[in-house]
Amino acid sequence: MAALKEVLPPVKPSATIFYDHSPDPWFKQRYSSEKAGQKTFDAIVRQDENAKRIVYSQHRDLVPKILKDEDEDHDQQEHEDAADKQQEIEETARKTKAFLKERIIRMVEMPVDPLEPPKFKHKRIPKANGSPPVPLMHSPPRPVTVKDQKDWKIPPCISNWKNPKGYTIPLDKRLAADGRGLQEVQISDRFAQLSEALYVAEQQAREAESMRSKVLNEMMLKEKERKEQELRVLAQKARSERTCTGPAVYADTDEPTRREHEERVRREKIREERRMERRRERRLEAKDAVAMGKKRKITRDQDRDISEKAALGMASSAGSARGGEVKYDQRLFNQEKGMDSGFATDDQYIVYDKGLFSAQPTLSTLYRPKKDVPDDEMNGKAYEKTGRFKPDKEFTGAGEKRRGPRGRPVEFEMEVAEEADPFGLDQFITRVKGAHKK
Repeated sequence: MAALKEVLPPVKPSATIFYDHSPDPWFKQRYSSEKAGQKTFDAIVRQDENAKRIVYSQHRDLVPKILKDEDEDHDQQEHEDAADKQQEIEETARKTKAFLKERIIRMVEMPVDPLEPPKFKHKRIPKANGSPPVPLMHSPPRPVTVKDQKDWKIPPCISNWKNPKGYTIPLDKRLAADGRGLQEVQISDRFAQLSEALYVAEQQAREAESMRSKVLNEMMLKEKERKEQELRVLAQKARSERTCTGPAVYADTDEPTRREHEERVRREKIREERRMERRRERRLEAKDAVAMGKKRKITRDQDRDISEKAALGMASSAGSARGGEVKYDQRLFNQEKGMDSGFATDDQYIVYDKGLFSAQPTLSTLYRPKKDVPDDEMNGKAYEKTGRFKPDKEFTGAGEKRRGPRGRPVEFEMEVAEEADPFGLDQFITRVKGAHKK
């Protein structure tokens, strides 16, 4: 058809002229066709603002689409392509065999994949029978002894930390399971060294303590002697001032004597002021006592404690009546061993070393029965019916119960220790005093 068009002359135009509107854009948009050659009558709907939108104007747009698997189509296409290629190869080989008379065959070893799993399985050959078993030689049977039976008794495994069943396990079973009886007891030499070191340390501590006590006693003795010396100097000074004779050291110069005189005058003034103050206090005290109904100072000696009466020698009522009032009890002061009623030095605690009342007149006055008391009450018959004054338990070591009235107070005996000075401090102090005197 194309060849004929090239050969034939062009067609001349006739009188009637028709205008072809097919190239116009409006015609193409209105009367466009699909790929299949069908006219698209809905092209007018896809104009203007709907040109860039998806417009559903046909019946197939309402029918649900069936989705196909793309992999299946791809596999089917590959299968068809492979079949066509195989057919082509077979036809080519058939034609080649028809024209060829000789063929050369080359043997090539097939390549082996190193990662390919093994194709054959190795089977082990069964082991052949070995040598016969070694014969066992048994000793003749003999009776089981008690020791063998005890040796065969294996203690059960008992834990020292867990007991889930809560069984009560005896101590012998627990110790047997512990295996302590099988262990050999070994005493370390360190124990002997430790005891020896402790003994040596104790001896050294005792020596240090004794030396410390000795040094302390010496210091106390030196301090006591120093204080005594100071007191002696003060006493000598006071005596010299009382006699108005100054010491011989200040006899040559007038200035120390004048100073001593001024100090003595000042002290006398202070004494006089204190004396006047005491008198005024006594007057006020007596006035207050009369106003409030209190006892006067003269009657205080009658209410003294029995220990103070014994110390002052006022236990006898007759002696106190004859002696009258004691203004100052000087007997209670300036004594080396305290009061004479059983007191000792400050570093001793011996309160009951002798009787409280040693004089018989004192005992007779203190334990004299009253005249206005009935005989029944004095003899204790009125109190025999009651158990208020009976002790629940007697004193251990006390003698039998006394019969009759008591004529003297209860006396106790102090047990003297066998060794009152175990460290020998008294002997050391005596030796030090002797050395100082020398």
